[in-house]
This record gives sequence, C-alpha cells and structure tokens, in this order.
Amino acid sequence: MNEEEELAGVEHTHGEVMSRREGENDPDQPPAVRARVETVPQPRWTLNSRVREVLLDGLNIPETPKLNDFLRNNVGGRGVVDSNENVTMEAFVVNPAVFIQDKELIRLITALPAYKRVEVANNLNEAAYNLEEAGVYSLQQWDEFTEKERILLMARGKLDGALNIAKGKQMFVSQLATSVVMEGAYESVY
Repeated sequence: MNEEEELAGVEHTHGEVMSRREGENDPDQPPAVRARVETVPQPRWTLNSRVREVLLDGLNIPETPKLNDFLRNNVGGRGVVDSNENVTMEAFVVNPAVFIQDKELIRLITALPAYKRVEVANNLNEAAYNLEEAGVYSLQQWDEFTEKERILLMARGKLDGALNIAKGKQMFVSQLATSVVMEGAYESVY
C-alpha cells in the first residue's frame, strides 16, 4: 500500500489539510475501538526461572517497614512504643502479641490491606526459603520436586502457574525447531 492509499480521512481546519493514516486513532470511533495495543507483554517465565523471583513477583514491597513506622502511617500512631522502634513488620507478622498486647489493636492492624501485603510477602519469602533449603531453586527443579504438599498453597499456585507458562513456551520453541518447510508449497504466492 502506498502513501496515498494509507491516508484515510482528510480533515480541513482553517484552510490546512490534516491527514490521518488508516488504522490510527479516529476520534469519531468509541474509545474501545480507538485504543491500540502497542505491545503485548510476553510471559517471562522459563524453566530456568528462579522460584524466589516467581514467588515474589508483583508484590511491590520495597522494604519491610519498621513496626512503629507502620503504626504511625496506618493507625495514627496507636500502639507506638520506644521498645518497638527497631522491630520490623516481618518480625511482627510472626507473632503480633509479643509486641502489642491490645487485642483490639492487633485485630485492626491484621485486617489492614497494608498488613496483608506484608504478611503475604513474609509467607512467600518463607516458602522460597523452604524450597531453597530443599534444593529447589528453579522451575525445572520445582517440576521434579516430590514434596509439593508441604509448601504453602499460595506458593504452589504461583509456581505451578509459572511452570505452565514456562512449559508452554518450551513446547512452542521445540515446535518451531522441529517444524518442516515443504519445498515449493509457497511458490504460488509469488
């Protein structure tokens, strides 16, 4: 298709000619039609992907906050005491009653989405540690691991999902490598 054929509508504005290429966003079309997907994200998991990377993917917890900072930011400072100044949320998640005796405050804290994110990250970190202790570092090793039932259900789900993606990718690559090109089959196209 040449340049002139690509030009779809032509709009005139104050004597100027403005052109739009066919397929470009048309303001007369509904938003769903106008929207274009520039790139489709491809699954990034392979059989060599690290289990820790898979488990912690998408958690977006930059650094585990200190308990008192968490309390100041999420419950207006209730429960802040000097003795907890250097306690991490990671330690608090393990046993909240050690650091805060007010059961109502503990219930409030543990119901917060910010707490749940820290708790999930802590649990998945622990699952990654347990897998590494068992010698499982990659998705390939996870596939061969025979004691999956002792791993946290959420971690198993993430790892199995990533493994399915990796296996699908591997199958696609092997199909490409073994595909047969028939001589002369495409000559009629020219």
